[in-house]
Amino acid sequence: LLLLLPFSSFSLNVLIFAPTLSYSHVAFNGHIAEQLMERGHRVTMVLSSVDNTVRCNGSSRAEIIRAHVGIPNGLLTRSLWQNPGPYEDSSPLNPAILAKLLRVSSIFVRACSELAKNVELISYLKSKKFDVGLVEQYDSCGFGLFTALRIPSTVWLSATAVYRLQPETLGVNYPLSYVPELFAHVDDRMSLLGKMENVLVATVTELVSTFYSRAEETKVFKRLGVLPAASSLQEISRRSHSIVLNAMPLFDVPMPVSTQILHVGGITVPDTTNYELDQSWSSVVDARNDGFVLVTFGAIAKTREMPWAMADSFKAAFAAFPNLTFIVKDESIPKGQLYRSSSNVVRTQWLPQLALMAQPQFRAIITHGGWSSILESIYAERPMILMPLFGDHAKNSQVVRAKKVGLLIDKMRVTPTVLIDAIQEIIYQPEYKLNCVKYARMLKDSAPRSQSDLMEFTVRRAAKMAGSQVRWQTPKEAFLSPFTVRGGDFFLFLLFPLLFLLSL
Repeated sequence: LLLLLPFSSFSLNVLIFAPTLSYSHVAFNGHIAEQLMERGHRVTMVLSSVDNTVRCNGSSRAEIIRAHVGIPNGLLTRSLWQNPGPYEDSSPLNPAILAKLLRVSSIFVRACSELAKNVELISYLKSKKFDVGLVEQYDSCGFGLFTALRIPSTVWLSATAVYRLQPETLGVNYPLSYVPELFAHVDDRMSLLGKMENVLVATVTELVSTFYSRAEETKVFKRLGVLPAASSLQEISRRSHSIVLNAMPLFDVPMPVSTQILHVGGITVPDTTNYELDQSWSSVVDARNDGFVLVTFGAIAKTREMPWAMADSFKAAFAAFPNLTFIVKDESIPKGQLYRSSSNVVRTQWLPQLALMAQPQFRAIITHGGWSSILESIYAERPMILMPLFGDHAKNSQVVRAKKVGLLIDKMRVTPTVLIDAIQEIIYQPEYKLNCVKYARMLKDSAPRSQSDLMEFTVRRAAKMAGSQVRWQTPKEAFLSPFTVRGGDFFLFLLFPLLFLLSL
């Protein structure tokens, strides 16, 4: 124990790089910052302002540096949520989605270029001599920044479930025949057409990520002399000490794992359930015999922008359950007000989601399939109805349906009947709630230490291993081409004798 004392007591200087992609991503990084600071570490968060409408800092105690990177107000939001919008067809097979990915990637490349040229910021950060850098999976600019700052060790984060390009960078291959791509609309029991969709989505996202955004950001740091000519951000990311995912294997599809991949699913969900509601909210919660249902579609998809036909379907469905209260997040309501649009529907601009989920009257949530809301609902031991909108929502929803803790509805096929049937089943069939209770207990007991302790241990271990020759043994697959990994060289070898035999 005395030999372990130095390792368990020293304070680290940690840098977290987090572009303001969305509220949930900033909150995830900020929560990690808070956890590390509670354990005595010094944390600085650099928030690259790719979206100025995301005003939260994520942490109240970390040193926050908002880096202005020349992105016009609202540009990222328009690029993400227009053409198509959140309530329109966002199938990965829609050609407009590829154009959207390219637009968003170009914004991150532009932001990275501006950040890398900020000599004053780079000089200040370099003077702090960080021990460990933390960066999330959706932007490789952090790897270039950490190289410029000479940070010796990196931990690679993901606020979502597994994004295939992360483990594959470290040499862990995810077979596309049964592991769904994060942005695909399939589960792990794919038909032939499902496998074709999965491969297509994987190919497109890999091309955009690897051969456009990461390649262009590599050029940025090469022009500034940060990276040598023979290096790349792909190579730098391969040296990451570990990957930390906001997920748990038991609440996902089966897939390969590695000692470098750690799971902290639920780290953002508070342990406490001792929430107090004010009188106005208490009266809403107690208003109906059968309890209440939350209806929210995240921080970006606005309820007021919902198509009229879809909105009317929800109104009709709510009216069919007079013994339930439906609490709807509606951005058009004045701040601080609770507006009753009908006898059992309460609309509000903001709702205390975690506090409401902790109430015994909480029955279910209707939401978009964001990973944070799913984990919060599971930990609250309540089922959900998911209407995926974009990105990883569809894959998340497939997991929820497979685990039988919720139902999935298609936003392009919403009718009053579809919604009424879903609400009737999720509220009055006990199977879904019982499964939520089961998975909540399994998640809480899935590791010998808490997710926060595991996160802190990972950061400490990354700092400790940075100064030694001890390194993880990277699978050789990390250094092979995708063609070779998938056996292309073997089939090419067989092709020559086959052609020879056919020519006889």
